[in-house]
Amino acid sequence: MSIADDPAVTVCFAVTIDNDNYNLGLFNTCDGLGCEVTVEPRQEGGNNDFIYQLPGPIKYTNIKFTRPLNADSAKVAAWMANTRPGMGPRCTAVIQALTLDGTVVCSWSLREVI
Repeated sequence: MSIADDPAVTVCFAVTIDNDNYNLGLFNTCDGLGCEVTVEPRQEGGNNDFIYQLPGPIKYTNIKFTRPLNADSAKVAAWMANTRPGMGPRCTAVIQALTLDGTVVCSWSLREVI
């Protein structure tokens, strides 16, 4: 497979909030798409052979987008001016990884975004 055959070699990220009400434009990088399950160790009384590993709550990481200053920067400023995070209903968001020709490589839907 050559580099030209791999659709994910060069990607950009399109971000929309609340079903395209706010299109925040394209970003060069997206960091933090992930989650972590905390594991709680529990040892049974009188049985020292093993420790139970019980899954705890899921912790989601913060997502960070970066790009050079461009015309889309005004879209983010407008969204922030019209939205007060934490003061109203939480949003839904869609992040799409796009190739340079606009082909969607992967998409993430997020609920309860602040």
